[in-house]
Amino acid sequence: LIRLLAGVFQQLEMDGASASKKDDSAVADSVMELPLPPMLPFEELAKSQRVSDFRAFRQYLVDSGVVKCLVKLYQHTVKNELRLDNPKVVQDFFLSYQESDDPEAQECSRLVRENASLRARNARLEEQVAELMYERGKQQRLKTSSVLWRTLASTAFWKTHGASACAGGRRPDRAESLTLQQLFARMCGCTVDTKTGCVLVELLRPAQFAIAKIISKDDFLLWAARDMPDTVQAWVENILLPMMHSEELQNAPPFEVELLDEIRESGMYPNKLNKVSTEVALDLCLVSFLEAIAERFASS
Repeated sequence: LIRLLAGVFQQLEMDGASASKKDDSAVADSVMELPLPPMLPFEELAKSQRVSDFRAFRQYLVDSGVVKCLVKLYQHTVKNELRLDNPKVVQDFFLSYQESDDPEAQECSRLVRENASLRARNARLEEQVAELMYERGKQQRLKTSSVLWRTLASTAFWKTHGASACAGGRRPDRAESLTLQQLFARMCGCTVDTKTGCVLVELLRPAQFAIAKIISKDDFLLWAARDMPDTVQAWVENILLPMMHSEELQNAPPFEVELLDEIRESGMYPNKLNKVSTEVALDLCLVSFLEAIAERFASS
């Protein structure tokens, strides 16, 4: 029985393999019998592609609302602009055009208008800020010039140093004017050296400050508030005035002690005082301050 069943199964497998081979052969024969598509010329294929692209572009114009916009442009031109010599008719129309039935377009238009309004408001605010900053700077300059004059013409200082500093000019007890000599003395001192009998700091004094040229309070305040160079004004405000208002220099020339020490340690003291200016120099910021004053008042 077992042998009989094995023979039956073997015969069935052989019949299945034979049928499969016949089916594969039939499919291959049918594929070989299918006709190939015809070869199209390149020109005809390119033309077909252009027609397809043009059809898709026209559909895009319709879907995006461009066709509708152009129709409205034509209607607007015929109705309002046909007889007018207006070369900007298209530009003006597009600037004001919006699709009333498209919520997205309306929202975009609203946002554009809102952004334009915000930009205009920001520009106005920036102008106001610039004006306020200018006015603040102007007020700060006025304040600095007033404090500087009061410090230079300090009654306490001139009561102490007036006798030696006011040669060639009156003591500025009423703080209405200063001479160029007095201004240099207020900055650098006027102490007479006991060993040489001269004012040592005057060896470094610029020639313009050796004269008794009078500077009125009003002229000085106007110059300091309006025409003083920005770098000099910043130095006066941030360095000079705090230095002159400090406890140790409140009623003393702010640069005198330093200059006297440098002169006495230069090797030119006391026998070669005529060469002191080659070894010792004034502070550069102080020089700029004095030069600005001399430029305005020494030659006027």
